Amino acid sequence: MSFLSLFLVVICLFSFPGFQTKLVQSFTNDLKNRTGQEVLIDKVSFNWSGRLKFSNFLVFDHHNDTLLFVKDISTSIEDFRKLNNNDFNFDRIETSTVLLNIKKYPKEVSNSLNVFLKKLKKPNNKKRVAFFKSSKITVSKSRFQYVDLNKARANNINIKDIKLYAKNFKYQLNSFNVDLKMLKGVVESSKSKQFEFIGNVNYSPGTLILPFFDLINDKTQVKGSLSLLGKNNSFQDFNNNVKIALSIDNSILDANALFPNKIKNLHKKPYEISLTASGSLNNLSFQNILLQNEMLFFSGDFNFLHFFEEQKADWSTIIDDLRLSSKIFEDLEILSNSKKQILKNLGLLQMSGKLFSQGDSFNMALVSSNTWGDFSLAGVLGKGLISTKELNRKVDLALKINKLLLDSVMGQKTQITLASSLLFTGDFQRNDSIIASWKGTKTKLSSTKEVWDNIEFEGLYSNKQLRN
Repeated sequence: MSFLSLFLVVICLFSFPGFQTKLVQSFTNDLKNRTGQEVLIDKVSFNWSGRLKFSNFLVFDHHNDTLLFVKDISTSIEDFRKLNNNDFNFDRIETSTVLLNIKKYPKEVSNSLNVFLKKLKKPNNKKRVAFFKSSKITVSKSRFQYVDLNKARANNINIKDIKLYAKNFKYQLNSFNVDLKMLKGVVESSKSKQFEFIGNVNYSPGTLILPFFDLINDKTQVKGSLSLLGKNNSFQDFNNNVKIALSIDNSILDANALFPNKIKNLHKKPYEISLTASGSLNNLSFQNILLQNEMLFFSGDFNFLHFFEEQKADWSTIIDDLRLSSKIFEDLEILSNSKKQILKNLGLLQMSGKLFSQGDSFNMALVSSNTWGDFSLAGVLGKGLISTKELNRKVDLALKINKLLLDSVMGQKTQITLASSLLFTGDFQRNDSIIASWKGTKTKLSSTKEVWDNIEFEGLYSNKQLRN
């Protein structure tokens, strides 16, 4: 019999309803017997390209909820033969309109997908190189849902409109790796937009490694690598026991998407960003940060402690170079037009140094050098002076002005330059009992014609009275 004749016979067999019914029943009954879960297939057909097509493939989980629904799944006859022999090493799989609905039920260790896959494994002592493998996978018009019902508040992940093209997918026990050539979808939220992901993904219990990834979402494009290593091969107590290593290179960040309703001009243009990060979520360090757009330039390091804990988060930053355009203040409603004009005249603020947030206070040691003045600032500032949610409203600052052009900060043509050392302390805990004191030494005022040197002054505000 010629190949063409054999091919025609196969097509005729698959077009015969009785043969389709027997084939479907054989396959689904085998899955039911091995898993104890309901499996349904509406029909099977064979097309001229030699592909076997299953329609309306439905798998229920061990609680009789939908685990997997596939409207159409296409594979080869050879792959189907392997499947019937409990061999899940496929060549190419094409699917459309897929719903993968994974649940982790209360008081259960494994999620519903892992429960099903473990039941599929043929019991023997020989460990396979790959329990499930496919050289190519194509998915379109699909949805992914995950919910952990062990949480007081269900931790849901919902991704819709999924399109996927992957190569070299391998699954073994609870581990898998895949080369994602293209993954598109929309994470459901109030302002969700399509994302696109490209990268290599390697997962095993307590370990997730992405040697390379490229994530695009609207105006944001993040490229780099990531590894997550959990203690004792587990991601439990993620905030403390999972070590993070992240590298981001030559990426674009749309801050408006991350921080809506903040200073508009600061986030008007996307940022160029590069950095490395290491540690756990509750002790995370960002090094070699480079963040810039037309409004801001920052290089330095950031460290966070207890950022996701109920206790107050602490952080610190080392500022190697900060350059801030005065244009960012144009949208601040609390500033009058005259003050905005003064800030505009300053042009650019440059700064370096250290800044810490510890407990209820900010600690600082900053140096600034600009065309309009040079100064340094050190001391402690209570967070209550900035946020109404905080109680500490005390301040203890030392300001050293090496040079300050008063024309720039006063908005008037005085042609006077100021130099001084200032100490300021204050307690603003209660509005009816404010106490503040200040002292200036080595103060010098100079103009093109005169110089006033060695000026000293001090003052005290207490009991609603001012003394100088």
